[in-house]
Amino acid sequence: VVNPDIAETPLMWAAQYNQVQAIQTLIAAGANLEARSKIVHIHSSFPNLTPLMYAVQWQHLEAAKALLK
Repeated sequence: VVNPDIAETPLMWAAQYNQVQAIQTLIAAGANLEARSKIVHIHSSFPNLTPLMYAVQWQHLEAAKALLK
């Protein structure tokens, strides 16, 4: 967990910053694609975001594609 206060994972951060290689590496290492943040993200009105939701929220198409493969 990158930020234990809101349960952000490395995969969430990679999705937020469109880091496709990091996403692929984390998935290969067994990262949880369904992990959810604990609270509403500071830049979103939605609670409990998944890594895919992070990518979509920041309009990172390549990150979203990597998460859906």
